[in-house]
Amino acid sequence: MKALSFWIIVLATSCQAAWAGAETSPDSLAAPPVQLSSAYVVLAGDMAAIAMMSNLPAARAIAPGIDGAISCAYDRTAGKLVVSVYGDLNGRYFGALRPLERAKAALDYFRTKVLPILEERAAAAHEVIPSESDLRLVYISTFGGLREVVRWEDGKYFASK
Repeated sequence: MKALSFWIIVLATSCQAAWAGAETSPDSLAAPPVQLSSAYVVLAGDMAAIAMMSNLPAARAIAPGIDGAISCAYDRTAGKLVVSVYGDLNGRYFGALRPLERAKAALDYFRTKVLPILEERAAAAHEVIPSESDLRLVYISTFGGLREVVRWEDGKYFASK
């Protein structure tokens, strides 16, 4: 059952990554599907996100502490790497902290312990060194459905409504 819930979260993160920065309009809904054989311009941000995703297992081994799923995507509209951390705020970590503070603590841990490892690997693979202004970190609660709790961007936290 735990493996099934993991794959559901992976599927949800894949959808979230595919829709990062996408706008919904009548024109975009009516667009014909893109063929797999069509040309696609890959940006450095796309490659950095792929490098970060592929190095997550190694980063988890070096800096354990994030139990939930993590996704990385490049938001072409905003020009930011978007890292979504998924977790259950009712879990056993972070003691008596309230949910918002738990989510911030999880993002702080990710930002200070895991992200430097991922950034190092992205730099080694693609010579891309993301700065703080290139990042958006999002904490998504998995308890009772997927719900954004807080995001970190440009050095500041923004609580979701």
